[in-house]
Amino acid sequence: MSAHPVRRALGIGLRLLLVALVAFGLWLFVRGLDPRALLAALRSASPSLLAAAAVVNLAHLGFRMLRLRELVRPTRLIGTGRLYRYFLALCAGNNLLPARAGEAVRIWLLHSREGVAASTAISASVVEKVSDVVSLLILVAPLPWLLSDLPAWVARSLSFSGLAAAVLIAILAALLHAHRHYPPHTLRGRIALGGRTLHGVAGVLTISLLSFGVWVSDAATLLLVLRAVHVEIPFAGTLFVLLTLNLAIAAPSTPAQVGAFELGTVAALRVLHVPEEPALAVALLYHLAQVIPVTLLGLPDLLLITRARAVARAESAPAAPSARQADT
Repeated sequence: MSAHPVRRALGIGLRLLLVALVAFGLWLFVRGLDPRALLAALRSASPSLLAAAAVVNLAHLGFRMLRLRELVRPTRLIGTGRLYRYFLALCAGNNLLPARAGEAVRIWLLHSREGVAASTAISASVVEKVSDVVSLLILVAPLPWLLSDLPAWVARSLSFSGLAAAVLIAILAALLHAHRHYPPHTLRGRIALGGRTLHGVAGVLTISLLSFGVWVSDAATLLLVLRAVHVEIPFAGTLFVLLTLNLAIAAPSTPAQVGAFELGTVAALRVLHVPEEPALAVALLYHLAQVIPVTLLGLPDLLLITRARAVARAESAPAAPSARQADT
């Protein structure tokens, strides 16, 4: 048996295991839930605040788009409108397809439509992820002092977040320094282009501010959903929810992270003493505010991309036999 089918089987098995773990975790949290109280919490939600949350989430996507625009600027200056559409297609792909396939959609768009090398797009995506982790760790570092009723083990864990952020910054700086002299036409040079913006102080400040904007706008979206369901927690509490939520969805399991998203949100809100029914109502509505608008807006581009790739594969298929005949 070749290695490829084995890896595929292992990947499917791991994903099924993650889905089973998420389902079990959700069952533990909601087994004593009162369905009538959940429906009451959902019915009482303010439509205007939920609509505002969906709009703020679109602004959150704008911060992500502007950050990527700065990261690929050394290679190509991309218009904000086009790049925002690429992000919408990414979100639609992640929400409708397994294994976060939207990431591959965005890389394909940047390469085919903007001439950005795939290796550069991938390295920029890695820098994005590291920037997300570092900025979130910095934001949650003061939470043990801002949220006095956190369990002791949670407070102790959060106290190491600043150190973890410093370690990640040092690793990223070392990698960027090691690749700074490679020519742009080489593979390592193209990889280095994804982080070249961070070589200057202005670039570091820009990426840092945009990364903080990503999380603050995300927290504002969550806060609006909380207020819509009449749940009162401080703004610092929303950062704790985001941390727990992102830990829960770190490993791709289901399209749109259905289940894992709700599990992470409910777990954090229960730590903050929010009852189960309002906590699950918040999780469901927050997830819908994130998923529905961007999926509807990104679906047309995703369908166009899928059709274009299918046509390209169909056109290239007949060419293969003729090429082999020419060689003979």
